[in-house]
Amino acid sequence: MNVKKILRLLTHPVEQETRKVLKEKWEELPHELQTPQQIYGRNEEGCGATIGVMPRCNFSCQGCYLGSSANKTPFASIDSIKEQLKTLRGYLGQWGNLQLTDGEVTLRPLEDLIEILKEAKRVELIPMLMTHGDEIRKNPDLLKRLMVDGGLEEVSFHVDITQRGRLGESFRNAQTESELNPLRSEIAELVRKIRRETGLPLRVASTLTITPDNVGEIPDLMAWFMEHADVFRLISFLPMAQVGRTQDGLGGKVSQEKLWREIGLGLYPHSAKKREDLSKKRWWMGDSRCNQFLMGFVREDAQEGRSYQTLSMNASRDSFYSRFFHRFGGITFRADTKMEAICRFIGMVSREPVLMMIEGPRLAFKIFRNEEPFLKVILKKLRGQIKMERFTVVSHHFMGEDEMKSDEGRERLDRCIFKVADGDELVSMCQFNGEGRRERFYRTLREQKDEVS
Repeated sequence: MNVKKILRLLTHPVEQETRKVLKEKWEELPHELQTPQQIYGRNEEGCGATIGVMPRCNFSCQGCYLGSSANKTPFASIDSIKEQLKTLRGYLGQWGNLQLTDGEVTLRPLEDLIEILKEAKRVELIPMLMTHGDEIRKNPDLLKRLMVDGGLEEVSFHVDITQRGRLGESFRNAQTESELNPLRSEIAELVRKIRRETGLPLRVASTLTITPDNVGEIPDLMAWFMEHADVFRLISFLPMAQVGRTQDGLGGKVSQEKLWREIGLGLYPHSAKKREDLSKKRWWMGDSRCNQFLMGFVREDAQEGRSYQTLSMNASRDSFYSRFFHRFGGITFRADTKMEAICRFIGMVSREPVLMMIEGPRLAFKIFRNEEPFLKVILKKLRGQIKMERFTVVSHHFMGEDEMKSDEGRERLDRCIFKVADGDELVSMCQFNGEGRRERFYRTLREQKDEVS
């Protein structure tokens, strides 16, 4: 790392481009969404996704956004994917969140995926590879190559009972989520092994489609994921929407309120008061009807057992976060080397010593004081008596075609922060899946192949 970059990190820990993009996105939000609970435009720039990387899947799931022609459609060229990345980079800004998705992307040739990952990093996006995981289970070297040769640092495994076609008799037609926990354990152990072998970081998430059949199992799922929080740092629940190949009548059956009641039971099974307080501690990403999440960590104490602690006493009132976002909104260490991260942190402390060294610890004291004295927690941590793992819980509520036609649906589309690049146009993911745009896009891919043939 050269001296010029060190000085930049020390004097400007948040990139100026990031600050500019955040300001623009905040100003685009309707006034009623510009609340202290809002994180879009204050610390996050939204999310983008690829299309056409691999419009095929070797599963037959009950819920699927792919259309009927998906498995008959060729994948898009590397050059066209690069154009998508360029368009998304303009929307997301520097080191924005990119989902590398569309069908089962690991079915695409490995060298293609490596090139796409490298291009994403080159244009300064952070790609998360979305997968059902079976191709990686068949060939663990696939994940290793993506990490070593492609620089992959983030992956999300989608595992739930709506999927059909998995390897293993006990998993193929699982009727309960608990039947899939051995599969999740297999994936978790695989991740641990590859981390050890490569010495490389790999941030792991898990997504789950939620229906009336498995929503009641969320408390037990939360307990399982907290037990394996050293691997799974983010859990995203996706109530099924009536789009694509989803079986008729399955979408739109799980409300946001029902989902978060079950999440609360999983996080705090013995405290009704903490469950009631969760709505005050949740953050919004754009429209609160679309995306909500909790930031926190799983604490494992040799004496007290395992528990979940949010990083917010009250998302709408914690003044520390308002000041932090004002000064350091958009900051990220995910693309940094260790030395870059150290320099960036020193830059934060030097610019705001009171905020970082006094206000931050004061908030930590408030968070812990209801559990046990803060100094006692610090001593336990230093002695190795407790472990703390970052753990975020997310809900994404996509819409089906009928929902999008309503007044509320059109309003949500106008406020969408999750986009795909349909040509030169950035389109809401709901709109892309629910208005026939995906089918038109796939038809273009087939026509292009016929012209070449």
